[in-house]
Amino acid sequence: MSKNIAFRRIDVDQYDEEKFKEDQTDDTDVGPDEQEVNNLLGAGKAPMALKVCLQNPPVRTKNEAMKEKSALLVLRVLSSIKSGEINSALDSLSVEDIDVLMKYIYKGMGLGLDSQQCGYLLTWHDKALQKAGKGCIIRALSDRNRL
Repeated sequence: MSKNIAFRRIDVDQYDEEKFKEDQTDDTDVGPDEQEVNNLLGAGKAPMALKVCLQNPPVRTKNEAMKEKSALLVLRVLSSIKSGEINSALDSLSVEDIDVLMKYIYKGMGLGLDSQQCGYLLTWHDKALQKAGKGCIIRALSDRNRL
C-alpha cells in the first residue's frame, strides 16, 4: 500500500502572517484622460468618451480624491448620453468594460448625488444588467480592486 505524502511538500511558512504583504499600489494609475474625454464630449462623441473613460480606471491607487474625480467624469459622460442611445453605447462595449462601468455606477451611487442622477444611474444599471447578465454585478462587487 502506497502512502500519498504530497501534502507534506507544502511550505506552510509561506502563509505566516508576518510574511504577508499588502497588494502593491500603482501610483501611475491616474484614471481616464479628462482632456481627451472633454474633447470627445465637445465633438458629440459621448459613446466614444465612455469607452475612453473605461479603459484606464484608477483601481490600483489608494488616492480617494483621484477615484472620486474619475467617477464624476464618468457620471458626466453617462448623463450626456440620451436614454434612447444607452443600448447602442453598451453594444460597443466589451464585457470587461461593462464590469468597469458597473464599478463606476456603484461608486456614483455611493457619492450621495441627487435623486435625478441616481435615477439615471439606475437606468444605466438596468441596461447594463440586461446586456451583460448578473455576472457583471458579481464581478464588480467581488473584485478586490475597487473604485
